[in-house]
Amino acid sequence: SKLCKFVNIIRPGSVKKIHSSKLAFKLMENITNFLKTAQTIGVERADVFDTVDLYEARDLTKVINCIHLFGAILIMDGPKYGFEGPHIETDVK
Repeated sequence: SKLCKFVNIIRPGSVKKIHSSKLAFKLMENITNFLKTAQTIGVERADVFDTVDLYEARDLTKVINCIHLFGAILIMDGPKYGFEGPHIETDVK
């Protein structure tokens, strides 16, 4: 549900129903809803992890890469979606 709340901050209303249930299929539906929103914002299908990669901790590297790419897209295109920040400083000094 944290990922769904996160994308709703960036793009309000993008996840209509966030499940608070601890049932596996509800938790996996939350993950799927995050992934759908990530793709609408610009994460390519090839860069999106599978629901079970996160739910069953199968491929956390792919999960981290997807979230990192999502953040990079927000730095570039966030204003297009009404998100102005905050952003982590990326300049090396």
